[in-house]
Amino acid sequence: MRIIFMTEGWYPTVGGVVWAIDNVARVLKTRGHNVSIIAESADRNSPSEESLDGIAVRRVWYLMPTTAISPTPVAVLRFFAYLFGSPLVFLATMFRLARIVRSERPQIVNVHYLGRNAFYAVILRRLLSFKLVLNVCGYDLDRYAGSSRIVKFYIRAVLRNADLVLSYTEDQLRSAESISSGVRLKSAAVGQGVDLQEFNDSTPYVHTSPYILAISNFLYRKGVDLLLTAFALVRRDHMDLDLILVGEGEERIRLEALARQLGISDNVVFFGRTNRSDVGSLLKGCEFLVLPSRSEAFGMVLIEAMLVGKTAVATRVGGIPEVLGDGERGLLVDPESAESLARGILRLLDDSQLRTRLSNEVAQWVSQEYPWPAVAERYLKGYERALEGGT
Repeated sequence: MRIIFMTEGWYPTVGGVVWAIDNVARVLKTRGHNVSIIAESADRNSPSEESLDGIAVRRVWYLMPTTAISPTPVAVLRFFAYLFGSPLVFLATMFRLARIVRSERPQIVNVHYLGRNAFYAVILRRLLSFKLVLNVCGYDLDRYAGSSRIVKFYIRAVLRNADLVLSYTEDQLRSAESISSGVRLKSAAVGQGVDLQEFNDSTPYVHTSPYILAISNFLYRKGVDLLLTAFALVRRDHMDLDLILVGEGEERIRLEALARQLGISDNVVFFGRTNRSDVGSLLKGCEFLVLPSRSEAFGMVLIEAMLVGKTAVATRVGGIPEVLGDGERGLLVDPESAESLARGILRLLDDSQLRTRLSNEVAQWVSQEYPWPAVAERYLKGYERALEGGT
């Protein structure tokens, strides 16, 4: 197959979308497919063209019109410069994209994340011959309810024009279907992948006390405040237990104040951001992982915990139930409930046989479902389905 991935994010910025495209593209190339990438220009220093282990990467400006304006002289000048300059940049970008697509003659153009790149891809599809595959990632759909009429129209139009819609989970596909009926007839959940050997060399983190672990950005939707409240309840029965929080974010000051208010600050470690090797060590050394999210598209950290044989307590939101199953690989608790979260944590702490059984299940399951070759194979099946015109 001849495949082009279109993405806004790319290196040096690293995130789930970039990681997925990088790994799937590498697997597809090793299997003999012709793969290239069109990404957003990160800054003026980013090369317009480069190679990633033999995979061509081209950068463009996905400029979009805007009506946003602030009442300051500089902002007004920028607005009018943008207003009159964006059509020229748009035409230049479309010309370059059309030239790339005509040259490579892709059968599949796979747009990752429903952003500005999708706008250009839909127009290209009208002009040139290829199948348009759209990956939705959860948060791109979450913004729909609070968007303007123009943005809502745009999101529906992209979903309607896609020949195939892919996502990490079935939950995301249900969200897409609620926005544009008919999506479920042309969709598939492909999951997110993991490097099975990534944490092989990591040694368990040595801490002064047994600890449970949470890894996330400190954002309201991540529910770390609920975890702190739940941990205060858990500490009544497990005075020797600590909580390690890995991450940073806008909620950190409020979370530190909450820990002091709850009287648990001496037993809560704000670890900050860390490298991948330390993540593996922390996961190997913990009793289990806790994911208290108010909303969660997939929960990649659950897969990473499973990779080292650790189970989890997590809220029943988004794609988390699909990852943990119905108590098969971890415990699901009610969202927005510190009491339910505390009960789940206590159950795993007090039932060593349950914790062992779940831990034994997860490592085998993740090695079957989420290595990158298995994920790439699901992409290929989706592409074949789109090319056949099946629903």
